Amino acid sequence: MAKYLQNNSVGIICIGGKNLIPGADPTPVTEKDIAHPRIAAKIANKILTLTEDDKPALPEEDPLQDMTVSQLKALAAKENIDLGPAKSKTDIIAAIRAADQG
Repeated sequence: MAKYLQNNSVGIICIGGKNLIPGADPTPVTEKDIAHPRIAAKIANKILTLTEDDKPALPEEDPLQDMTVSQLKALAAKENIDLGPAKSKTDIIAAIRAADQG
């Protein structure tokens, strides 16, 4: 069965030679892609959605919006994202998304 990743962030995420573009169709990936520690962390934190069928379902909600400020700060720390002066949920999410674009 084929495996796909859907990018739920607002920035492009690169996996090898593949670009996962927000809002685009899910991208076929390999087990090696999925096993990469940064990709596995993004799947665990719902920044990427992994599906294993021929017609992947698109995410309906923004996973970052469902997280608390504490969870967002933990995600940023885990991903080594500098939040700078961000204190509000909106600013923290913006900082995380900006880091995903870079």
